[in-house]
Order: sequence, then C-alpha cells, then structure tokens
Amino acid sequence: MKRYNHTYDFAVEVVSNSLDAEDVTGAMLRVALLKRINSLSDAELEEACGCFDSFEESLLPWIVLYTDDTFNVPEGAIFMACSSENAEEQMLSENPSAHIVWLVQTDDINKAFEVYHEESAMEDTE
Repeated sequence: MKRYNHTYDFAVEVVSNSLDAEDVTGAMLRVALLKRINSLSDAELEEACGCFDSFEESLLPWIVLYTDDTFNVPEGAIFMACSSENAEEQMLSENPSAHIVWLVQTDDINKAFEVYHEESAMEDTE
C-alpha cells in the first residue's frame, strides 16, 4: 500500500508589542492556532490550509512487540510501515486487543528482542 506525506501551511494572526515578533511565545501561538482552528468548519479549514509539498513515503520493516490479555510474554509481528505510528496503527487494526510494548525499525525479530531487552533494562535502572 502506497502512503503519501503532505505538508500544509496554515496562517494565524498574533498581536504583540514587538515589530519583529520576538515577544511572541509558544503559548500565544497555541491560543491563536486553536482559536482559528475551532472557528472554522471542516470545509473552511480545508480552504485555509495550503498543501505545498507531497511525496511518497518509503515503507520500512517494523517489528512490533506486543502482549494481550491472554499472555504477558511479548510476541513479535512484522509490518511494512512509513513510521512507528503507522506500524502501531496496522498492529491494532489487525489485533485490536494487542498491548504494544515495543517497536523496532528492523526486519530481524531477534534484533528487535535484543533491543527491547537492552533498552527496557536501561529504563528499569533510571
């Protein structure tokens, strides 16, 4: 399945005391963005957003380690996905009762379990 990445721009206005906007904060931008987004219908939002770049995403192998309500030792499944989020989506679409415990961008199940054990052990010591 081909997947495409689209980049959009979206304009908002923020009032500040500085000509060069050096006093505009992330919080001010968030308020302005949310106010504008929430004031638009879906059709108006589509019109307000300008798509300026699109490209086909490369699919990479992802190992998803998971458990479910019937077992607690992780098992692995492989998915071709453009991101870890996309691999998670595919896993949950295929197995809605899965509890995802780890994702590794590899096609080697042994490597995925090795990374899982190394990195989860580091988390336990922090």
